[in-house]
Amino acid sequence: GKDGAMFGVFGYKRNKKQKFVPYLRVGHLKNVLLKLEKNGVAVGKIERRHWGKQTKIIDPENNEYYIYEENRKY
Repeated sequence: GKDGAMFGVFGYKRNKKQKFVPYLRVGHLKNVLLKLEKNGVAVGKIERRHWGKQTKIIDPENNEYYIYEENRKY
């Protein structure tokens, strides 16, 4: 549903190298971040966008992930 989670991957180029970053849409970003922090995961600052809000987390192996919450209506 629209409030459920969704997983995806987006790609972009940085310094002429193709990079792919997984992202996860969640229904309530702040709740997810609180749970992650309680379990020792470092999370980035929440960024507000015209379509919602997002943050980046980095796992212990230095992989980037984005978690976001949309506010768009479909």
